[in-house]
Amino acid sequence: MPGSSIPPYVAHFDSNGVPTMLGVVGTQGTSDTAGTANVLPIAINPLTGAAYVEDLSTGGANPTAGTLDLLKAGTITSIQGGTLNAGTITTGSLSNIATLGTIQNLNTGTLAVVAAGSHVHTAGTLTTGTLQNLVSGSVVQTAGTLTTMIAGTLTALANGTITAGTIRQQWQPVNQVTSFGTLGTASGSLFATISGTSGAGTKHMISGISIVEESGTADVRVLIGSAIVGGSVLAAGKFVPSAGIVRDFNPPIESGTNSELIYHFVGAGTAYITCQYWKSIL
Repeated sequence: MPGSSIPPYVAHFDSNGVPTMLGVVGTQGTSDTAGTANVLPIAINPLTGAAYVEDLSTGGANPTAGTLDLLKAGTITSIQGGTLNAGTITTGSLSNIATLGTIQNLNTGTLAVVAAGSHVHTAGTLTTGTLQNLVSGSVVQTAGTLTTMIAGTLTALANGTITAGTIRQQWQPVNQVTSFGTLGTASGSLFATISGTSGAGTKHMISGISIVEESGTADVRVLIGSAIVGGSVLAAGKFVPSAGIVRDFNPPIESGTNSELIYHFVGAGTAYITCQYWKSIL
């Protein structure tokens, strides 16, 4: 039984009477085995001369379901629903993700908007491009431009420029400050420990020092390390009884790593020494 001869299952003819190219409706080798399948004119792109190709399994140029196994080149305008199971987007823009999902790697381009839910970037690196808005979370970025961070944590800016915004420096790494006081007595040169060695990678943070001479006229110094002159001197003086010195450091003085706090006497005398500090890994 022949196929239908009723439009649209007929050839079209041009002004010279030449018929159009026809295609068989159905899957080649199955539905047309008896030569009875309907035929349709094939549509051609007038700009390129290329035949338009459609996903025949889903019934049109805008399928509502199905699987696109491989797109080697071209443009997907919109995925309104469904899942991109695997593959790589090497360039271009992924404009909207309407529902929850995960993007493993965006090598280049722009991730513009996550419209609803949350985007979880579980692994990978955004090597170049623009991440426009991060509502919350953490970004560790070694190079490039971070346009806007509404909330969250910027772990480190190793090298770059912050052109606008507000920076709040949390210089106090702990809430508990240690206070150490002692009554030092010496009849000659004496070194004594206020706080022991901080250890490798750990610093002393000193917020306050006071020295009050009780008796004698000893030269008393509070030091970072054992050098009695230079940048290691926090407070020093040779005072008469009941005189002394008080120093508050704001921001706190930061020692080098693997340091210690000590006091030093030269001469005979007695003095009250107090120091406020803490140890911090920075």
